[in-house]
Amino acid sequence: MRTVWLLVALVAAVLTLAGTGGAAASADGTITGQVTNGTADVTAPDGLSVTLFTLQNDNIVSEQEALTGSSGRFQFQGLDTDQSLTYVAATTYAGVPYRSEPVQFAQGETQRAADVVVYETIEEPSNVLVESYTVVIEQGRPGVLAVWTHQLLRNTGDRTFVGVPSFRQGEQRRETLYFVLPRAASDIRLLSGLGESTSWVDFRGLVDTQPLRPGQREVVFHYLLPVVAPEVGFSIQSRYPIVSANLLAGDGLVTASPWLTTEGDISAEGKRFRRYSASAITPDGMVATQLEGIRVDNSARNLKWGLLAGVVALLLAALGVGAWWARRRAGARPDHVELERERARLVEEAARLDLQHEAGTLAEDQHARIRAGAKARLVELTRQLREGERS
Repeated sequence: MRTVWLLVALVAAVLTLAGTGGAAASADGTITGQVTNGTADVTAPDGLSVTLFTLQNDNIVSEQEALTGSSGRFQFQGLDTDQSLTYVAATTYAGVPYRSEPVQFAQGETQRAADVVVYETIEEPSNVLVESYTVVIEQGRPGVLAVWTHQLLRNTGDRTFVGVPSFRQGEQRRETLYFVLPRAASDIRLLSGLGESTSWVDFRGLVDTQPLRPGQREVVFHYLLPVVAPEVGFSIQSRYPIVSANLLAGDGLVTASPWLTTEGDISAEGKRFRRYSASAITPDGMVATQLEGIRVDNSARNLKWGLLAGVVALLLAALGVGAWWARRRAGARPDHVELERERARLVEEAARLDLQHEAGTLAEDQHARIRAGAKARLVELTRQLREGERS
């Protein structure tokens, strides 16, 4: 099945790697660069290995290596200056990968620069904050809420946050970011800033292992929240300080909380959402609210995931955030390999749930609910993979 995505207008610009054709290119291009250390009073050591990747149509077609010399400088010569090619310089420092901005040769150019900035590391999230925390809640099928969470995180320091080492299934990994989830959350989908191979869900919520470099990272994920009554408790919370937060309640949903300020309505694709806001939320603090007006009868219509995605993108654009959708438009269809990885992870998760249930550490109803969600997702993944093989 092919998902039909809505055309949306976003405020963020998207970098297009593939260039336009031109006159016949030559192999006399040169890329020079310098590896510098962005941490105060620290310099990058000489002798670092730098890899120059050549990309065409977003695919790596070749790579070559060089060592940095004095002051971290490096150079690659004899490069093809074809305008359809993109070059990226990359290195690894203190166990963290870094890369330059992508560069291309314009017609007639033979010289380009590709600098790489690296940082020292820190294990504590002392410089991590959430600049913007946006939650969009829409009524899904009867008794189910569709929840979208969009967070703009920032590392305000000059060191890369790498977390502390931990063991998971016998493998040592560094856990970095944590995202709070309701205990009943199901059908969790990672949309931007998180990867299936670098994150997982456990009793703490959504756990990530990617290093957070100085600067900003956009994280977007979606989940379903089953409810059995017309009202349910909900909260906005994070392990990190939140500068500003928005809750957008749609489809007749209302919320009551002394910690939220009503800001009026926002419309997108003919849908109206009531906006509530809060600010200056402390680490591990909580803005609790009560969602009311939930439909739990069979008269409620089902919402298509792709349709709601377009609506959410417009809402985020109205708030001045949300570059993830434009990147998704460039490659909306999930990668076959990522689908296989998710399927393998779900099979492993189901086995783990069965062991916990047999050991008496997971209640019968909780085991049945979580396993049913995993099974439904497995069926959907299998269908998508088969569709991909036929197309």
